[in-house]
Amino acid sequence: MIKIIVCDDENIFLKIICEYLDRYFKKQKLQYSITCYDSSKQIIDLSEKIKNYNIIFLDINMKDIDGIEIAKFIREYSGNIFIVFVTAFIKYSPEGYKVNATRYILKNTNTIEESIYECLDTIINKINQDGLIKNIEFVKQKKNINLNDILYIESRLHKLLYHLIINRDDAYYHYGVLNELEKEYKDYGFLRVHQSYLVNIKHIKKIDNHNVIMDNGEMIPISKQRYKDIWDAYITYKGEL
Repeated sequence: MIKIIVCDDENIFLKIICEYLDRYFKKQKLQYSITCYDSSKQIIDLSEKIKNYNIIFLDINMKDIDGIEIAKFIREYSGNIFIVFVTAFIKYSPEGYKVNATRYILKNTNTIEESIYECLDTIINKINQDGLIKNIEFVKQKKNINLNDILYIESRLHKLLYHLIINRDDAYYHYGVLNELEKEYKDYGFLRVHQSYLVNIKHIKKIDNHNVIMDNGEMIPISKQRYKDIWDAYITYKGEL
């Protein structure tokens, strides 16, 4: 699932961008969700939940808080989100490079559709190159899973259960050994906090009293012998953000 936010206080462009995104992802047959906001304050209200999104299209010139300031806010929580600035002016601000913006797209009705599609091609290729989207063969079905959508993986009675941000009611599992997944997902920010749990560091809200607290509030124990390594890895990760 690719999760996208579009934020623009001009409703006509908000609608246009969302329509083009919808067309693109349907044509590519990718799972996606689009959340539209007409105020930058709505993004601020998301707080750390912003980490759950993959791509954000931001109008630079908004009435309440401009897009550059919103991008800085986003970077406080995640360096992995693709930020795309949308603007009516041909002005490439140095501030945009400081927040690692992926693209500047002009609000020109003659070129905006083509620019959005080119931008999305680049982003999806980057995601695929990074190996973030994996085709996993579960017991009931094969499914493309974005690794950023995984909260944690649990080993239970020889089953590996995938706990996802979305589709919480669906049981995705296959048979296997957690040791093997630990090696496979190590470079993608997954930590073995316990014999039975492999957690996604991107979705750790905090570490408290030998437990990791996930974004959704779930508490997962950290085994005593792993605690120092987990704490060090988490502090390093937070410092990099």
